[in-house]
Amino acid sequence: MNKGTTSITTQDLDQRLQSQRVPRYTSYPPATEFAGLPPETQQNWLTEINKDLPVSLYIHIPYCDQLCWFCGCFTSITHRYEPVAKYLDLLIQEIEWVHSITGNLRVSHLHMGGGSPTTLSAKDFTRLLAFIREKYSFDANAEIAVEIDPRTIDDSKIRAFVASGVTRASLGVQDFSLPVQEAVNRIQPYSLVEIVTNKLRDSGINKINLDLMYGLPLQTIDSVINTAQQALTLAADRLAVFGYAHVPWMRKHQCVLDEFPMADPTQRLQMFNAMKKVFTENGYETIGIDHFARHDDELTKSLHARTLRRNFQGYTSDQAETLIGFGLSSISSLSQGYIQNTLKLQDYKKALQENTAIAHRGIAISQQDKMRRTIISELMCFYNVDLKQVANQYSLDTGFESELTKLAPFFDAGLVSLDDTVLLITNNGRPYVRTVCAAFDQYLKADSSHFSLAV
Repeated sequence: MNKGTTSITTQDLDQRLQSQRVPRYTSYPPATEFAGLPPETQQNWLTEINKDLPVSLYIHIPYCDQLCWFCGCFTSITHRYEPVAKYLDLLIQEIEWVHSITGNLRVSHLHMGGGSPTTLSAKDFTRLLAFIREKYSFDANAEIAVEIDPRTIDDSKIRAFVASGVTRASLGVQDFSLPVQEAVNRIQPYSLVEIVTNKLRDSGINKINLDLMYGLPLQTIDSVINTAQQALTLAADRLAVFGYAHVPWMRKHQCVLDEFPMADPTQRLQMFNAMKKVFTENGYETIGIDHFARHDDELTKSLHARTLRRNFQGYTSDQAETLIGFGLSSISSLSQGYIQNTLKLQDYKKALQENTAIAHRGIAISQQDKMRRTIISELMCFYNVDLKQVANQYSLDTGFESELTKLAPFFDAGLVSLDDTVLLITNNGRPYVRTVCAAFDQYLKADSSHFSLAV
């Protein structure tokens, strides 16, 4: 069964969709809807965590040695270690404060991101992980993943990773082309990444991720194919291929990239498809919108078992319903809603001194929100969803007539189809999955220019 009444051509629709800006839907409601919360909310929500279920932890290290011009992360540049060391003391205080509320919890997954966790010294990394293990119990098969800047890793830090039980390393690569690296202020030759990858494997950290990007200044279809082919030689378990989000109105430093030629939406899609072809023809399976994994990887297994999830770090096989974020700007996903920590170091320090909430903003979520979050998540993970089944799951009676009407041009163009109550995004429609998801977003406003391009 198809629904559609418009006569817009597929070419016109493609051009319109490629220029649209919509949320990345790593959460629903999107973080743009977060607002101020009563100061007691964070503590109350933490108190209500179900201690019988495992949780995930996220640790944010908001420091880098050098700013990459493409960066959209919350981070600061420091050439001294003192600010990093002082931040670590505060981070440990926060972990202590949260633990005093939650008590012991069982951890199934820990992810360290930034910024760059490799700004931490080997000694301080060991100290931090030891403190977390002291406060929380880790499952025997818990995954401990760390984002790595290959330029700031050394043998002592790798030894600290091993001693602390790190199981997965995610290396920021972005692109192997020197002109592109020079343009974005991240010079990082292939040989360096190869050396770091080999040292990690030799140390026993065998699960390797590579993060790549398309849509960067000076990239061409040929250059991203070359980067993809070089990435293949590193035999990573997983590859993430993110589209560069050029949002200089939000990240002022990105303005320096305006002087360079950048791909238009059509070229961006061609770049992604070219990289996808390289990976899928060489043993990787497509996971969601931007990940690739080997056939025996946990992500691939969870895709086929329909247990794949999407969160702030991307796609994951972790089944924990609760995510607790530590550090500046980090976001917690709890059963009652989302909470984001303060972005200001002074406010963070003051809250910890006064033993009060660190929350900056957030949002409580309703059954309606949870239903729509599940619909969006299933579309982002599997490209299909049984609308009636999800509505029944949350005891809500809705036929989604308004949403299906919004999708009329997609039906006409063959980008989506409806079989009874199962909405399916076709192969041609997959590049526009975020725009399909936007039809179910009750928060999305007409002016969505502050979001990244949908493709």
